[in-house]
Amino acid sequence: MKRIGWFGYSCANAFANCSSISASPTPSAAHERDSRVITELHALSEAAFLNGEPFGECGAYVRIAGVAVGRIDPHDPANRNIAWLDKAERNSAGEIEYRTPFVVLRPMRPERGNGCVLYEATNRGKTLIFPYLFDALTQSNTLDRLEHLGNAIPLRLGFTLAWCGWDANAVRQPGTLVLDAPVASAAGTPLVRPIREEFVSGTRHGTLDHFHLSYDAATLDPAHTTLSVRRHAWDAPRRLGSEAWRFVDARRIVLLPEGRAPRAGCLYDVHY
Repeated sequence: MKRIGWFGYSCANAFANCSSISASPTPSAAHERDSRVITELHALSEAAFLNGEPFGECGAYVRIAGVAVGRIDPHDPANRNIAWLDKAERNSAGEIEYRTPFVVLRPMRPERGNGCVLYEATNRGKTLIFPYLFDALTQSNTLDRLEHLGNAIPLRLGFTLAWCGWDANAVRQPGTLVLDAPVASAAGTPLVRPIREEFVSGTRHGTLDHFHLSYDAATLDPAHTTLSVRRHAWDAPRRLGSEAWRFVDARRIVLLPEGRAPRAGCLYDVHY
């Protein structure tokens, strides 16, 4: 089952004036923004970041979390490269709607900031800028401890930081930012297509304890899914019987008996 997804680049522009985010835009303001990707910003929480921890001359920060709402015109030529856009549900105005969570960190006293927004495109719903660029030893989406910020250079320099979800297929876990996009459908029925995925444990992505599918399996009946393994890419695949694996849910498959891990370096193919 495939979700239609796109990247709302205008999120960064919408967040630039984050000091004026409101719970709900006025009708006139919403009308003026009809041509934009993001049409509404709903701030659901606002609090001192890390209990008012100061960051250099910029001082303390505020954390704002909420939901951005957008809609796009499926007939706009700028949107023609969005996969299966013609299969998305439309509202009464003929537009396609979506929602995404966002998080903003801004100086508590805006005049102390540098007036610039640092927008990070999340990776599978995760924020990675601090461990990748600023020496944080652990990755965290909640950023609820000082150590999660590493050397905290962006905050010390007065940047406003912003994140939002753009990937509708990212793993939905506490703290991840995942786009809520319409499911491609025909006559109100979600499209079902055959999918093949390959998994290798022990690579730079770490050791796997299960296979996480990119899309929801249309059925959990093992008769409609095949799992095979091969040691090398040129080897013939060996199909694993249904007694050797099971669905945990529509997105996860584990090997049996319980606790058995995929063999490092082997190639596992799932057809579902």
